[in-house]
Amino acid sequence: MAGTTFSNDGDVGSNNGFYDVWLVKLDALGQIQWEKNYGGSAIDVAKDVIQTSDGGYLVAARSNSEDGDVPMNNGDWDNWILKLDAAGVLEWQTVHGGNGHDEPQVCAETADGYIIGGRSNSENGEVVGNHSWTFDMWVYKLAFDGSLFWQRCYGGTSSEELYDIQLMPDGGLVMAGEGASDDGDVTATCDTAFSDFWVVRTDAAGTIM
Repeated sequence: MAGTTFSNDGDVGSNNGFYDVWLVKLDALGQIQWEKNYGGSAIDVAKDVIQTSDGGYLVAARSNSEDGDVPMNNGDWDNWILKLDAAGVLEWQTVHGGNGHDEPQVCAETADGYIIGGRSNSENGEVVGNHSWTFDMWVYKLAFDGSLFWQRCYGGTSSEELYDIQLMPDGGLVMAGEGASDDGDVTATCDTAFSDFWVVRTDAAGTIM
């Protein structure tokens, strides 16, 4: 399980200063096998966790810390990605984002790396191609060592949100979310006063098909 905690007692072994990412591994009877706490002096929140093919775990979190376990901050919220081994010990971590609000929603493993999907309103740093100051879907791919393969922003001049990603047999993606734009990547909306469902199909490089 992955979430956030402000505690440093009970089942929570430590705290880095404020809200931390808290990871708990349970056995078949619900007993704690191990628990780990990662973070800095600000707010660190786990958004998604998957078990990876090597038996470890990938955690997608949002963070505005720049100390403790978090090596840096680009401004406001960043994506903080942690790769753990099977015992919850940190193998590597990366911070991604720009000077705005960058927040992951989902992560997935592919044949050659990891997909991270969420939202961003940054217009600099690693966020390239944002359509306006509002939120775009922001999706990027990491290699198994955490290095960046590619990143893409999807959206228009209004706000878009990403909720889920499905991997396709051809290596592409189907992304489900909502869109309020009627320009940019969003070809049409049913009701410009509110957001509509928005589904995006891409190839393996993230290009809209």
